[in-house]
Amino acid sequence: IETVQQERWAVLTVSDNDQYLIRADYIVNRKNTMDFRYFRDNSGTRFQSGNVAPYAPNKQTLDTGNWALHDTHTFSPSLLNELRLGLDRDNSLVGVTDNTQLSDLGAIYPGVLTPQMPLVSVSGYYNLSTTDIFSEHGNIYQIGDTLRWFRGRHSLSIGGEWERTEEFNRGSSGNQGSFSFDGSATGVAFADFLIGKPVSLTQK
Repeated sequence: IETVQQERWAVLTVSDNDQYLIRADYIVNRKNTMDFRYFRDNSGTRFQSGNVAPYAPNKQTLDTGNWALHDTHTFSPSLLNELRLGLDRDNSLVGVTDNTQLSDLGAIYPGVLTPQMPLVSVSGYYNLSTTDIFSEHGNIYQIGDTLRWFRGRHSLSIGGEWERTEEFNRGSSGNQGSFSFDGSATGVAFADFLIGKPVSLTQK
């Protein structure tokens, strides 16, 4: 009786992140003050979709920029106005870092527009996987204003806010096929993989 013990290991995900914040305050006059804030976040992650590395490694980047302007104007001791302007922009990209495809390894197999390796599932052993390739761009524009009136122990606030959101996405889920090996040919999934006999093959 032969006992096969599967070795399990962790697939690392490496992340890099840089953030910075800039703020400026300006006193226009004794009745008017302004402040400006800018925040930036640049991050990148290298990750593995399957549980075997390095097979078709991927990279995701996210760049975010946020601008905010706040203006406070005092018309009188009982009348105050606050104006707020904001802009947020995001740019996210997910792609492969290795453009190897099956034809590069000697296989006679049609490729796809963006070269990728296939998805390979060997039941009970491992998964060789890839991820979708996509880009996402978003913009958020905001403007708001609040007028505050004070009289004795009472106060009244009147205001409103307008926001416009834009989202632009482009993605590709095409791959070099999905191969599944479950032991249908030999009784052992890994043996099916070695002789190249998948139980199914799909491509989209």
